[in-house]
Amino acid sequence: MHNPQLDAQSVSEATHGRLAEEARGLLLELWGRPRASVELPRRLRACRLWSRQRRLLRELCYSCIRRSGHHQRGLAAGGWTGEDPSWACYLAELVSRGLAPERAGQLLGQAVFGVRAAAPRTLAELAAEGAVDETLLQAFGDLQLARSFVLGQLDRGPLTLRSKEREALASELEAAGHEVRTTRWARDGLQVSGSPDLSAWTGRFQVQDEASQLVAELVAPGRRSLVVDYCAGAGGKSLALLDRAPRGMRLLSCDLRPRSLKEASRRARELGLRLQTARYEDLELASASRVLVDAPCTGSGTLRRDPALRWRLDVGLLAEQVELQRQVLDSAARLVKPGGRLIYATCSLLPAENERQVEAFVDRHPAFSQVHIAEVLGGERASALGRDGQLHMSPEAHGSDGFFAAILSRAG
Repeated sequence: MHNPQLDAQSVSEATHGRLAEEARGLLLELWGRPRASVELPRRLRACRLWSRQRRLLRELCYSCIRRSGHHQRGLAAGGWTGEDPSWACYLAELVSRGLAPERAGQLLGQAVFGVRAAAPRTLAELAAEGAVDETLLQAFGDLQLARSFVLGQLDRGPLTLRSKEREALASELEAAGHEVRTTRWARDGLQVSGSPDLSAWTGRFQVQDEASQLVAELVAPGRRSLVVDYCAGAGGKSLALLDRAPRGMRLLSCDLRPRSLKEASRRARELGLRLQTARYEDLELASASRVLVDAPCTGSGTLRRDPALRWRLDVGLLAEQVELQRQVLDSAARLVKPGGRLIYATCSLLPAENERQVEAFVDRHPAFSQVHIAEVLGGERASALGRDGQLHMSPEAHGSDGFFAAILSRAG
């Protein structure tokens, strides 16, 4: 696990004065709330802090929530007996970044820091380590998969950009003093260290995880083809497709949320692209060469991005999403013309939303069969990024968000 050390000034500010006061209040209010990741940015904007202090507070609060179970196991190993974990976990996070355990003990009133809990070996210990529901881990059906899910998402994810002028942009960012590297698998990806201000390059990139970029690549539209982005959301994959559109390709982006499509259109204009949206009822059956279904899901592969998601993930939510995915897939399949393809994707690591959902779909729709991702990505990338002909990416194995995708072809 990587926890960057703080300098002496940052440690002092994080444990004294206004910054420490704001941290204690924020965490006390938001701890255990499923929408804390959404509410935290709004609350941070209202804090009476300098911008540098606000950035530090943001990083510490998110990391504290992300590693809440890990810290609580360590605190318990040290003999912690408190009832409110938020402040204790905050201090434990600071200890991991350079605060002396003795000083943390003075601030908490208990000398419980500096003890390392044993590595989790059972589902119950993994659930505690990740602060997730144990019955959800049972849905993996495999201890190693559950371990990858939990341990791979305790640290912050990288800032990943997508730009079709990747090399030129990388050179400019490096010249400006930013630490950058190209992504290993995505052809247009670029990762930037830290949380830099990139406003000077607005219109040259979009923020998009490497796995998400690869899902868009799997669509592989042909010339003069019709592509439907069935659950477009804020348009990340639609924009990736438009940026690399072959001649004559037409893209229709759909979503039930008008606000999301409005944001997608704004992002398209920022890149100098034109996004065409459509209502579901206006789509023509059996008309599309490609239909991309980035389905609603638990988001279990994105705990690094949305740390408080762990507080609402349970088997009840999983069951709801599996049923919704079934309905969405059945509806989207009607749009695929003979010889066309349906690309199904989730930002989940749970088999029930991924390979099992695909198996059930093919059972219901025998006209569809699976296409190996190697046909699009090539053998080397397919071997490294997938199994059984499907895309399986995870934070632990690939450093990306957790993503799944399968290509399904309709018989001609």
